[in-house]
Order: sequence, then structure tokens, then C-alpha cells
Amino acid sequence: MSPEIRRPEFPPVVAGTAGHVDHGKTSLVRLLTGCDTDKLPEEKRRGMSINLGFAPCLLPGNRTVGIVDVPGHIDFIRNMVAGAATIDIVILVVAADDGVMPQTIEHLRIARLLGARKMMAALTKIDLVDPEIVELAAAELEEFLKSEGFPGAAVIPVSNINGDGISRIREELDRLLVSVSREADHRVFRMNIERAFTVKGIGAVASGVPISGKIAAGERLVLLPSGRECGVRAVQNYRHDSTEAAAHICTALNLRDLTEDELGRGMTLATNGIFKSTATALAVLKNISPQREIRHNSELQFYSGTSEMSATLSLLSERSLPPGSSGIVRLKFSSPLVLATGDRYILRRLSPSETVAGGEILAPSGFIGKRTAPLLQARLAKAAEALAQGELFGAALLAGPQAVLTKAEALRISGLLPEHGATAVKEKCEDGTLADLGEAFLLVRARSPELAEALTKMLAQYHRKHKYSFGMDFADAARGTGLPSICLQRIIALFAPKEQALFSSNFGRLALATFKPAINRRQLQAKEALTARLVADGAKAPARGTLIKELQISAQDLDTATAALVEEGAAVAFGNHLISSNAFAKCKEIAAELSQKDGYIDISSFKEVSGAGRNISVAILEKMDSLGITRRVGEKRIFAAGRKKI
Repeated sequence: MSPEIRRPEFPPVVAGTAGHVDHGKTSLVRLLTGCDTDKLPEEKRRGMSINLGFAPCLLPGNRTVGIVDVPGHIDFIRNMVAGAATIDIVILVVAADDGVMPQTIEHLRIARLLGARKMMAALTKIDLVDPEIVELAAAELEEFLKSEGFPGAAVIPVSNINGDGISRIREELDRLLVSVSREADHRVFRMNIERAFTVKGIGAVASGVPISGKIAAGERLVLLPSGRECGVRAVQNYRHDSTEAAAHICTALNLRDLTEDELGRGMTLATNGIFKSTATALAVLKNISPQREIRHNSELQFYSGTSEMSATLSLLSERSLPPGSSGIVRLKFSSPLVLATGDRYILRRLSPSETVAGGEILAPSGFIGKRTAPLLQARLAKAAEALAQGELFGAALLAGPQAVLTKAEALRISGLLPEHGATAVKEKCEDGTLADLGEAFLLVRARSPELAEALTKMLAQYHRKHKYSFGMDFADAARGTGLPSICLQRIIALFAPKEQALFSSNFGRLALATFKPAINRRQLQAKEALTARLVADGAKAPARGTLIKELQISAQDLDTATAALVEEGAAVAFGNHLISSNAFAKCKEIAAELSQKDGYIDISSFKEVSGAGRNISVAILEKMDSLGITRRVGEKRIFAAGRKKI
């Protein structure tokens, strides 16, 4: 009986080669995996799975690890970034006859920017030098790795000709693989497309390494940024048929409802309704250039996932970022792409060609407000701290553009499966990151100082224009700050005491605590009585003396009440008379109808329809003349569709 052939295990771990050109990266991968990247067209013809730039390497214990490798410096950068969210182990390849070279240094620093978790080195071309040189080169390489933050990383001499040392490379890979620990992945599915092609009899295929989550054959995804939905017909991992695709495992998806022409590198396949394409992002950035500063509004080449495009960089606080320093930046992209909090990226100059910076995405959208605002900078600094601690959801909430969001939006931002997202939202309410406002709304509590500042500025402007008003209607104040009207009072109640003390509520209206309206309570009562009288009188427009006598108020109180109503737009004053704004609007309609019917407006017709006396009708029409609503032609008028603001 022949021995049973076990299907290899596919741990969620990816390795990547790095190193100077012609130091033997491709030869090393060929010895480790048996894959030759030059056979790509043949691999396509064979079936759905291709090398993807991720060659499968079978390790001791029947485990398989994917190894990123495509020859060439620029190809290295593209493929290293393409696997950035999934690369765990870096194999730094250094030729014994050359030693550490400029690209060696750049590649290692890129790997560090992209969050590589484990490091090992392969000292290649040992056949070309004496054993003493190999020993010396190995010692120098160990010292270099230590200086770059990887002390204790294994350095293994290897022959690309006869394979000496390859078994030790596999053993070290296996050891590092076992040491890579991962928490259970409760995120929704997302995969950046590395390649797309068509297989005869199978259909459109998209390949890459999923960043998060799982997807099974028979389930549906959305293609971004196009928004086209598609079904998953079949799945393969490393040339093996599978029932599902999972994060950190090289994958090919056979898709229905899409053609090869609709798919392409840089696009994203994801769970529907979670991710959105964006043209801007907030990010943490580190300048790794040894000499060059990064200036505000620099245009650089941006790489993240499988996307590559130009981006304009805006610094938040400084005009430039010196070598070796870090900061928070806003990136504006030349094309929309899909990003998520925690995604790694690098920035390169095209001339001279060099990698100058990199980091992590804070939030896949731009901030709202002035970039130099101290409160904004303080909040984004907290977001960067949360990101550094691995708190992706917290960082996304702190850096996002929304101060108040629905619970459904919070679940979407979490990027987690529904049940785990609900738990995460609950935890953020418990730890004080979020506050439950009821009505399915949540407040990002760190935004309270900014909201208080925005309300203060808006109310100060309102008070300057409305000195007789006791304050702003809560619904108007909410609209002015982009907040749900039903939540504003609850939000203010959650402000810190010093922020709450800035505001007061008078007669159901919001005001600054320091504001004193130019109207007292007696005058407010006069205003209310005057309002009721004007509503009852319609177009009759009582005279000032009549109002003083019949309402039993002083001339000063009447003048204050009148000024307050006119300021609010509730009344229109003309001469010695006053009319409600609604009644004046009705008079305007009458003038328009008469003009349309008779071709003109005369006083007698207007008086008859409006119910106003002759003198009042004349005064109303003269007021309309002054506002450009009507225009006098001899003894008559025509309607001119008002041009001036009342």
C-alpha cells in the first residue's frame, strides 16, 4: 500500500525576500520552492492558481509558507508593499562577494516601515569567495542587522549552485513561522488584487493575499472602487483547491459576474458595505531619508497594497519634516483607492529615485477644519498613540471626520464581523471612547472640545447679528455644526464642566453664557403680545400709537420688541407701521396675482383684495417699491419679482 499523501498545512504567514540586485534572491527562491517566475504564462495555462509573485515553500512538518519574490528593484518595492499587510518574515539576501549595498539598506528599511515581524539573512554566492571571506561577511552582516534593530537575526551562508545551506534556511523559516503568533481574525474579508486573468473553461480569476477575514466559495463580494458585485465560484490556496480564502494565505479566486477587463491590479475585493474608496487619508509618517527633509505640499509616489499613484502630502503643524523625524500628514491621491486604518505604505521620490518615508494609515479620509488647529492636532496625536498600541478601531474613531455617528456606521468603521463589531462598540462605550446618545447615535468623546469650540464661534457670530434674541434655536445650532438635532442637548450635557460652563439655555434657545440680550423679560412679554397682535391684524398694519395704547406698553418697550421682531425676520416695518412677515408675504402674492391678471397693480384693487386701508395699502406698496418687488409706472405699478433682501 502506498503511503498516504497529506495535504500540506497553510499557516497564515508570508515571507519576503529583500536585497540588492543580482545578489541571488530569485535563485534562492527557486531552490527553496522549485518555482521559476519565468514560467508565468505556462502557470496560467495549467489552471487557476499561478505563482502570484508568492512562491509556496514546503517546510519541515508539512507546513507551507508563501515567499514574495519578483526580480528587480522596482518590482521588489511593488511586491513588498503588495504583501505589506501580510509579510511576517523577511529573508535579507546579501552576496558574500559584495556585502551590504545601498539597495540592501533601502530594502531593509522598507521592510521595517512595512511592519515586518521577523528577520533572517541568507549570505549567498559563498562559492565565489574563500571561507575566511564568508566568515568575515557573515560577521559584518550580523553587525549590520543589529544596528538596524534586528539583533540575534540568523545569518545563514548558502550556495545557490549546489544548495548548501538551503536545509538550514528551511529550518530557520520553520522556526520563525512557529514563533509568529496571531490572534483569531474576526475582521471582514478584504484582498488587494495582485493579478487578474482569464482561464479557459473557468473564467475570470483574481489573485493576491487577503489582508483580513475569510470568504468561501458561493459567497459574494464587491469590487472597489467600481462598486460591482460578484460571486466567488471557486477558491485555491497555493495551487490547491480549497473551500475558503483566509487572511495571510496566497489565494486565487474564480469570480462570476465579472470579466478580466473589469479587474486589475490595485483594485480591492471585499465584503460589501464596509469599505469605501477615498481620495484622501490621514497617516502617520516617518522620514527615513538620511539627508533630505520632506516639505509641506510635496508630491511623491505612493505605494500601499497593490496600489501605486502620486500623492500630495500636507504636513499638519510644520512646513517641513527633518530626516529621521515623524509626524501626522494628510495625503491627497491622484486616483481613488481603498484604505483602512493600520494599512502600511511607503513614499518614494522619482528623481532621484529613493524611498523617503512610510508609515501607517490613521483614517481613510481627510480631516475637516484647519490643519493647524491645536485641538485637531491634539486629537490626532491621541489617534496615533492608539494606532501604535494596535488599537485600530480606537484610532479610526479618533482620526475619523465624524464627531457623531450612528451605531451602524461605528460597526462599519470597526471592520469586524457583525457580532464582534457590536462587542467592540460596547467596549468603546465602556472605556469612554464613545458615548451612547440614544436614538442610535454615538459621540466620539475626544471630539467634545472641538464641538464646544465650533459652537462657541457659531453662537458668537449669531449674537452679533441677533442682539435682541435670547439665543439660537437648538435645531438651527445642530444644523450649523453638522450634528443631529435630537442629540445636541445630550452632547452638551456630556461636555466637561469647563466646556458646559460656556453655554446657557434661555427660553429653549442656546446661547453663550456670557451673552446678555438687548431685551429684558418685560420687553420679551411685549414682544410676545406684539407678535400675537400682528398675526391677528394681518395686512391692517396698526400704527405705533395704537399699539402703545391697546397693548398697554411703553414706547421704549414697543421699540425694543419691534427691533427684535424685525431682526428675527418675523415682522416688516414701514413708516410708523408694522406688519408680520407672513402678512407681508401674502401682500406680495396679491401684487403678483394682480399684475398677472390685469397687467398692472393699482391701489384700489390691492386695497380690496388685501383688506388693508388705502393709506396702509399705499405704504405697503411703497415698501415693495423700495425692495424691488414692485416698480411704479405712472400711477400704477408692475410686479418686478423683488431683488433686495427684506
